[in-house]
Amino acid sequence: MRDHEILDYIEQFYEGRPTPEAVAWMQKGMCQLIDEGVPLEQGLSLNRVHPRGAREAVNLRKMRRHLHRAAGLLPETTAWARAKLLVREIQKFRAYRWPKLREYTEAPDCLTPLDREIFGAFKARPGKVPESPNRLSEILSER
Repeated sequence: MRDHEILDYIEQFYEGRPTPEAVAWMQKGMCQLIDEGVPLEQGLSLNRVHPRGAREAVNLRKMRRHLHRAAGLLPETTAWARAKLLVREIQKFRAYRWPKLREYTEAPDCLTPLDREIFGAFKARPGKVPESPNRLSEILSER
């Protein structure tokens, strides 16, 4: 099983919408726990998706997804140009909007679509949203 499949299953359970494949994956891990005493994290292969655990892997994935969607809302055509513009938008958001919104669990309706995506990135990884054009360009070139 590939790491991205494991992350898909984790997100499905978290969102309360597991597919039959995700349920089968969980059942296999639970059976290994009960029948063989294999720790659940090991039985579900959670320990291999990120050095700091599945939670960090899922949050990193969510942040990247929000940054990709935010970049898609920008008028620039190249990843580098979008990254530079997105850095400015992230910095403005961090300075002016985030202090007022950090306690919100969901983005308020008054935010623009771009700020809604940046909000999602900040919620996924508070204090860890990249503000370097180089790092954002790398993220935006990933699929």
